[in-house]
Amino acid sequence: MADIHNYYKGFAASITAINAFANRLLIWGILIITVLLAFITFILSSYVSNIITRSLHKLINNFKEIVNGNVDVKIEVDSKDEIGLLSE
Repeated sequence: MADIHNYYKGFAASITAINAFANRLLIWGILIITVLLAFITFILSSYVSNIITRSLHKLINNFKEIVNGNVDVKIEVDSKDEIGLLSE
């Protein structure tokens, strides 16, 4: 009877160790995925922000040329949105 009791205690201890390992593995997996998603989100948002503001930066540089006295500068903005309308 004592052998069966010791067997089940050892079995329960191994199940507890496996459970603890699985919990640590799950936490590290979630942490790594979260960091990767944050990095990808940062890269994508920077790219989209650059696309959106590129026309605005071109327009600002053209207006700076006009303010400096170069009124022959051609304002070239390829945008079809409000910035494109403003550049016309």
